[in-house]
Amino acid sequence: NMVDWAISRDRYWGTPLPIWVCKCGNQECLGSIEELKKRGINVPANIEPHKPYVDEIELQCEKCKGMMKRVPEVIDCWFDSGVMHTAQWHYPFENKEVFEKNFPGDFICEAIDQTRGWFYSLLVTSTFLHHAPAFKNVLVLGLICDKNGVKMSKSKNNVLDCMMLFNKYGADAVRWFLYSGTAPWNSRRFYEEGIQDVLNRFLGTIQNVQSFFTLYANIESFNPLNSQSSYESRNEIDRWIISRFHNTVKTVREALDAFEITRATQSLEIFVDDLSNWYLRRSRRRFWSSESSPDKTAAFLNLYELLVGTAKLIAPFTPFLSEQMYQNLVCSIDDTLPKSVHLTDFPTFNPSFIDCELENRMEFLRKVIQLGRSARNEANIKVRQPLSEIKVLVRDQSGQNVLTRMQKLIEEELNVKTVTPIFDTESLCRFVAKPKITSQNQKLIGSGRWRGS
Repeated sequence: NMVDWAISRDRYWGTPLPIWVCKCGNQECLGSIEELKKRGINVPANIEPHKPYVDEIELQCEKCKGMMKRVPEVIDCWFDSGVMHTAQWHYPFENKEVFEKNFPGDFICEAIDQTRGWFYSLLVTSTFLHHAPAFKNVLVLGLICDKNGVKMSKSKNNVLDCMMLFNKYGADAVRWFLYSGTAPWNSRRFYEEGIQDVLNRFLGTIQNVQSFFTLYANIESFNPLNSQSSYESRNEIDRWIISRFHNTVKTVREALDAFEITRATQSLEIFVDDLSNWYLRRSRRRFWSSESSPDKTAAFLNLYELLVGTAKLIAPFTPFLSEQMYQNLVCSIDDTLPKSVHLTDFPTFNPSFIDCELENRMEFLRKVIQLGRSARNEANIKVRQPLSEIKVLVRDQSGQNVLTRMQKLIEEELNVKTVTPIFDTESLCRFVAKPKITSQNQKLIGSGRWRGS
C-alpha cells in the first residue's frame, strides 16, 4: 500500500527538517553542513545542527533578497533509522571505502509490525539513493501471544512480567523457549508453563549431566589435562556420541548460516537427549568402576570433551548456563585458556569423526528397544519381568547383522533372554474366520442351516 510519506513531525527532539522558506513563497532545501555555512548568515564555526540553535540561522532569499527562516518541523524518526545504511558512515561526505565494503548490510531483524516501518524506510531510501536494497537477509518476527493465541496487550491484561520470569526461571530458559518452539517468523504463544518445561527438559538435563561428571570426576580426582585416550581406542558408544556431536555442530552451523534458529535449537535438543538418556545411561557403569582402566579414562575424557563442546555450542543461545559450565569445567583447571566461553571460537565439525553408518545402526537399535518397551506396555508386562524371547522383523541381512551385533545390549534393555530376527510376519499371525451375518439377506433356521432371504 504505497502512499505519500509525510516525513515532517511537529516535535522538538529529532533531526531538523533542512528547509528554509521566505515570505515571498520561495523554498530552499540544503543538503549538507557545508552548504548551510555557505548560504547562512553569521553561521558559527562549530555549528550545532539541532533545535533551537539551527533555528537562529537565516538565509538570504535569492529571489527577493529577504530573509529565509527554517520551518519548525523535524524529520520523522523512521527516516533517520531508514537511512542508517548510509548515514552511519557519513557517506557520501567521507568513508567511501568503508561504505562500499559494508553496503548492503548482511542481516536485519524486526517484528512484523515493521513491514510498514523500518523495513519500508530502509528499502525506499536505499532504492532511492543507491538503486539497491539495504540488506541481504531479513528475518521478520511474529507477534507474541498469550497461551490462548491472543496477542499480548496491556489493555487486555494478558501480558507476562519478563523480570518476574527472569528471576524465577532465569533468562536462559526464557530465551530457549522463544528459540525452540516454533520458527521465529510465526506468532508465538508465550506462557509460563512452557518456560518451566524448557527448564526441566533441556537446561535441567544439561545441568544434570554436568553434575554427574563433576561428582565422579571429583571422587576419582580426574584431571583431563593429565589424561589421554585416542579416538581409535574408544569403544563404539563413545564413537557414536562423538559422531552425533560433530553432526550436530554441522547442523547448527548450517542452520545459523541460513538464519533458521529453530532448526539449530531442535538439533541441540536431540543431541542433549542422546547424550543424557542414551550415552550416559549406557555408560554409567564405566564411571562407577572401582578400578582404573583405559575404558574408564576414555569415558571420563569423552564426557568432559562433550560437555565443554556443548557449552561452546549453546553459548549464543543460553549465555549464562554456558558460561557457568565453562568456568566450572575449563577455567577451574587451566588459566591459560580464554577467560570466558564467549571469547572462544564457535565449534567446528570434523568430517572424519562423523560415522553415518554407526549412527544409523544405533538409531535402528534404539528403535527396536523403543518398540519392545511399547509392546511390554500394551501387554501390561513390566520391564523387570524377564521374557524368554523377542522377535524382531527385519527387512534384509544388514538388519539381522545389527541385531546379532547388538544382541546383548537389546537383551539388557528389554530384559529378554533371546533376540530372534525374522523376515516375515506369517509366524506372528493367527487367522480367525468369522461369518458376517446381516438380518437383511441371511437367516439362521432351527436346523442350523443357512438360507438366503
